[in-house]
Amino acid sequence: MGGPAKPGLIDMKKIEAVIKPFKLDEVKEALHEVGLQGITVVEAKGFGRQKGHTELYRGAEYVVDFLPKVKIEVICEDSVVERAVDILSVEKSGTFRGKFHVLGGKISPLDGVEPEDLRIAELETRLSNETIKEIIIALGTDVEGDATSNYLAKRLARSGLKISRIGFGLPAGSGLEFADELTLSRALEGRRDMS
Repeated sequence: MGGPAKPGLIDMKKIEAVIKPFKLDEVKEALHEVGLQGITVVEAKGFGRQKGHTELYRGAEYVVDFLPKVKIEVICEDSVVERAVDILSVEKSGTFRGKFHVLGGKISPLDGVEPEDLRIAELETRLSNETIKEIIIALGTDVEGDATSNYLAKRLARSGLKISRIGFGLPAGSGLEFADELTLSRALEGRRDMS
């Protein structure tokens, strides 16, 4: 797959992720929203640190499996990769316990992407039809991500609805000497109270 696709051919990518089985339906739904129809799902025994082991108890051998997981594989066009990877990245973190709503991009007037081109109206419909307490905006820290996040916060503001944005800052395991000024500034802005 090295280099751009030949004229008339579509450049495709394969994405793999290992997730918890109870999140499978939500991930499928979120991937469907970005236009991905077919995914492959297989049981993932022995992936990563969750391999399990055998124990001998009163002369009998027992297999002890750890957390069950499933491996999903998605083949998609190169243009859809960022959105699919975002969904899978959040899901793999294991810390998000909600539903996804995929906007389908970021506001970018220079690229001709206006708010009407995104799935914001569909999100407003969900806000009207579902009981939603919080919206967590998970967009990158580029200019388009900042603009889209600020636009969404203003447009979606409602009484009783918390709107937040994922924190930004230093990657785990890195030192301050490797961070630029913007990263340090964002890390300080997103600090948490520890008292």
